[in-house]
Amino acid sequence: MQEKGLQGVPLIALLEISGLNKARVLVCQQELSHRIARTFTLLAASSTFNGSKSETVLPIRNILLADQLVLFDFDTTPTDEMLTRLLERAADAGCAALVLHSDTSISFPSSWIQKAETLGLPILELPSDILPAELIAPLLDEFLRRERALLDQTTSVQERMVGRILAGQGGQGIVDLLFTIIGEPILLAESSGVILGQAGAWHRLSSWDTLSNPDQLRVILSPLVDSTGQWYDSEGEAKPLILGQTHLFVKPVVNGKDVLGWFILNFEPEEMDISAHLALDQAAVAASLEISRQAAIRQVEWRLQAKFLDDLISSDRTTSSLEEQASRFGWDLRNKRAVILICWEKQQITLQQRRRLAIAVTHMICDYRPESLVFERESEILILPQLPDACDPQTAQEIMQSLAQGLLNNWPSHLKNISVNIAIGSVQSSFKEIVTSYHEARRALTMRQRLGLRYPVVTFHDVRIFSFLERHMEDDEVVVLFHRTIGPLIEYDAKHNTEFVRTAEVYFDCNYRLQQTADQLLIHPSSLKYRLQRIREILGSDPFYNKDHLDYYLATKLARLL
Repeated sequence: MQEKGLQGVPLIALLEISGLNKARVLVCQQELSHRIARTFTLLAASSTFNGSKSETVLPIRNILLADQLVLFDFDTTPTDEMLTRLLERAADAGCAALVLHSDTSISFPSSWIQKAETLGLPILELPSDILPAELIAPLLDEFLRRERALLDQTTSVQERMVGRILAGQGGQGIVDLLFTIIGEPILLAESSGVILGQAGAWHRLSSWDTLSNPDQLRVILSPLVDSTGQWYDSEGEAKPLILGQTHLFVKPVVNGKDVLGWFILNFEPEEMDISAHLALDQAAVAASLEISRQAAIRQVEWRLQAKFLDDLISSDRTTSSLEEQASRFGWDLRNKRAVILICWEKQQITLQQRRRLAIAVTHMICDYRPESLVFERESEILILPQLPDACDPQTAQEIMQSLAQGLLNNWPSHLKNISVNIAIGSVQSSFKEIVTSYHEARRALTMRQRLGLRYPVVTFHDVRIFSFLERHMEDDEVVVLFHRTIGPLIEYDAKHNTEFVRTAEVYFDCNYRLQQTADQLLIHPSSLKYRLQRIREILGSDPFYNKDHLDYYLATKLARLL
């Protein structure tokens, strides 16, 4: 038998209708939940049905349909072979039930009854004093009444779904309404794996960490679509999804055949009645509209934001022009006086990951500084933190570094595989100079890579001197200073594979503190003392306590750039 359809009227309900309620159920009492999705067929079967020629059988096969209540009115007593052929044809077609009628008493062989029970096909016998025509009107009325009620209910659910979308409730609004109808845990996620709404006790599942991780959820669901992102099943039926000990079901949210998202069900879809199934179908349509709408809005926002950023960092637009653009988005540019940049390698991140990263960063930053602005670009995320009124540069810089460190400390688990670098530009006096802070942050990232710095957050203040030296490293005076100061030390390191230049630089940076210097170089203080003595011997003077110690310090920094 084929799986019974979801639409139509349960057979047990039809048995309560006048006429059919007089029928006697011969077999399959437990199968009376079969739904009758089609108007029953009345066939006058004569004894010619018993013939062996195929042309007497094929018409019967073509008329029988799935989920159909089939009424056979025999004008003669059917033979065992006739009953067997009829049973086989009906079972193969996926009929819901057979109703048999004859003016004479019918004798049903036990083997035939047993076979019907095995096939799961309910057989009903209509008394001979009931004419088949008497069943037509009440059955058709019941079909029409129920179909009209389902249509009204479907229309109502559809209107309520659209109403929630128009009210701005998004995916969560769709899920909440669906939950009130179905009453079982249900979850809506985009094809990227980002959850748009959930209802029910999902957090109690042992697999919740996996479900709430967009990257993992996307990988788990990807086998359900083909290489073009399309759903394998054209009918869009729910498919089983097993996560460890958790058995779930997923129903696609599609636009045509393209999968836009998924409804994930924590229950058996077969447990739902027809109303719930229709509500789920309407929710899938509404979710498709909502996901498409959000995607279109994001596209427009990204284009407008990209234009704003291009104007911001190009220095071609006046402050008033930028403020006018920002006001259209409801952005307040006051107290936006510095830039934080988050960057990554282009080949390291997909478009979907980049957008999830921007969303996550926005949530984290706005938790700390609610009026901050976050912008997404192709290879970076630009943050304009909201700084307090009358905030001095030192305090503002500390706020910036605290924000950057907070991002790293609270980095979402589903983004751990994305390696990022964070740079901070210096705090400016007003938004008018914000472009300077942006270029300083870019410069800090460049110098971080150039110098091989390992710490994840770098400020322009950290690399300011290197940036200055790099711009002047070709000047004759700088070249002379370099060779006059630590030239011999450079040659010695190259020849003997030592690190005396690096030792001198760290000693300068640590303000001549032995223990701090030794800790940074990962050597014993006694070894450091030996190195410092060798540096003095190689140079022929003490570079640390010398009227030219600043020249030596700058030369050690310049060596990092060569």
